[in-house]
Amino acid sequence: MKALKQYDEWQKKMLPLQLSKNIQQHLNNGLIYACGRDYKFRPLVVINVQKILERKMSENELLELMGFYYQYLIENFLIEGQVENWVSIIDLGFCGVFSVGG
Repeated sequence: MKALKQYDEWQKKMLPLQLSKNIQQHLNNGLIYACGRDYKFRPLVVINVQKILERKMSENELLELMGFYYQYLIENFLIEGQVENWVSIIDLGFCGVFSVGG
């Protein structure tokens, strides 16, 4: 029960996330974007790992970007009772498996 209360307090304090200049720059550079819908009209979201690694983003910066984007996706791309989830494509580009780790 304590964890639920902490989550509720965090959510009230942090959400909705605001579009900052930093997030806008990352979105403009194509770090994460929607590229259409599948046959069930679920949004297709592409996460470009190579671009994320090139920018040497901090963990908090990445969480802020992803949090904003998925909040936007939920509010604008999903339709209650019809389209309630999405498909994520993780584009590793020329990244090796071992270059993604810490």
